[in-house]
Parts: sequence; C-alpha cells; structure tokens
Amino acid sequence: MTFFKPFLIAATAMLLFTSCSNENNTEELILNESLTALNKSAITPIEFNEFETQLIKVINDHRESIGVNPLLASLEANIQAESHTNYMIEKGEISHDNFNKREQNLIVNANAEKVGENVAFGYDSPEAVLEGWLNSSSHKRLIESSSYSHFGLCTNSGVTGKQYFTHIFIKI
Repeated sequence: MTFFKPFLIAATAMLLFTSCSNENNTEELILNESLTALNKSAITPIEFNEFETQLIKVINDHRESIGVNPLLASLEANIQAESHTNYMIEKGEISHDNFNKREQNLIVNANAEKVGENVAFGYDSPEAVLEGWLNSSSHKRLIESSSYSHFGLCTNSGVTGKQYFTHIFIKI
C-alpha cells in the first residue's frame, strides 16, 4: 500500500501535465482568452500543437462570424479529449464509444452543465476538418451552438500517420 500511493500520485501528475500532442510539434503558447484553461481556481496553460491551434482558430473564427462567442479551453475537457483520441487510435477507428463516461467525468470534475463531442479522422488541414464537420448537421450544430462556452481538443496520429480528432464542447 505504501508503494501504491506514491505511484498513484505520480501517475495522476503525469496525466495532468501530458499534452495531447507530440512533443516535437508542441509549441508554447502565450496565455490568452481563447487558450486558457481554468482548473478549479487556478489558471493552468494547455499546450496545443500548431495544427490544434489553427483548428481552434478556424472554429472560433467561424463561431464569431455567425455572432457566437469563441470557445475557451478547459483542462478537464482536454484530458477527456486526449483520452478518447488515444482510445480511437488503439481501436483503429473513430467512435463516440464511452461518451457517457466522458460526459459524467466533465459534469463532476468541470461542473459542466452540458457536453457535446465531435470526432474525425484523416483530414490534412484544420480548414478541411472544420469543413467536414460543418457539412454534417449534427456536428455543425455543436460548433455553432451558443450554449457551449469551453472546449477540449486533441489531435494525434495513429500508426498510419493519419490524424484522429476529438473536440469536446462543454457549458460551464
């Protein structure tokens, strides 16, 4: 039991401080309104790689173009997005498997009132991902909803080199 407690603390710390992107592509970002995570009462920066940063930019630009506020980053939503992206890579297919578990985790840990999720696979540019989501009424509804205030996002590539995407929306 003595060994297990420090191991659990170390594993939790690693999970909290691990980015959902490859270290080689990770870019330090200056804290700003759209890329700041609020975790309980502390401000914690989330690192997004260049692709993720551009994807959030085109999504928020689209939201603003239709009069909807941009989404703010949520550390808890990002943890869930990373976990699900890695799950899809392991399975070798995109899915919304276990969405209810992610939703419950966000209700408990981020005080989310509402949770939504978009997933994608294989796109080569942020603009193409957004276009794909906007061409689907259910995905478009999430992106354009004024109900959501925060997001989590993770992109990562599987063994084929193709990108998997998880974009989680929450209302706090």
